[in-house]
Amino acid sequence: MLSSAPNLVDCTFRNVYFEADLPPISPVTHSSLKCLSLYGYPLLKEPLYSSSTNILWHLTLPALEHLSIGCEEITRDDLCAFLARSSPPLKSLYIYSGNDFADVEHFLQFIPTVTDLYLWEEDFAFSVINAIGSHCLPKLRNLMIYGNMYPANRPYEQLFSALSARHASGAPLQSLRILWDPSYAREDSKLYQDMITGMRKLAADGMEIRACTKTRNFI
Repeated sequence: MLSSAPNLVDCTFRNVYFEADLPPISPVTHSSLKCLSLYGYPLLKEPLYSSSTNILWHLTLPALEHLSIGCEEITRDDLCAFLARSSPPLKSLYIYSGNDFADVEHFLQFIPTVTDLYLWEEDFAFSVINAIGSHCLPKLRNLMIYGNMYPANRPYEQLFSALSARHASGAPLQSLRILWDPSYAREDSKLYQDMITGMRKLAADGMEIRACTKTRNFI
């Protein structure tokens, strides 16, 4: 299908299913596609299995700038293989889950041009946070984290340490957004207050920060 649309620049796949015993085929190179979105859910029965992310096995996209992966079953090896093969000038990445991303720093080395990073699954998001204070993602400017997060369960001090390290290295983030469920925003919690205090200090240093529910910003 993509071979028949060589001028396509934006494409979304949703719930694309593959036969489990499909023979291997060589990846198709599409030189114009700049924006790709993949959404889907895994199936419970063979011989069909999902998801849309499996299409990455069959694509090489050297012009890709924006990649959105709204699926749970993407693996680090599959995504790294696609990125290594394509070497795209990726600017933004939205990724729902990194459940199989045992070595996050290895993955981040394949997206050095990313400026906007959107993370949803909490454990994966904080694994990334542990890495962004180092040499990883040198061009990252905007970080968005979504999820039902509560300070008592998350190492926010690691976030502040990573952001401070980037600031000291001359590569500070321009904006940080953390979105959580309002039921987790307990304003009487000392951990909550310490987190807000830390974020307000970063904001005072010039970073645009939103720590919020869908209706309220606490900074």
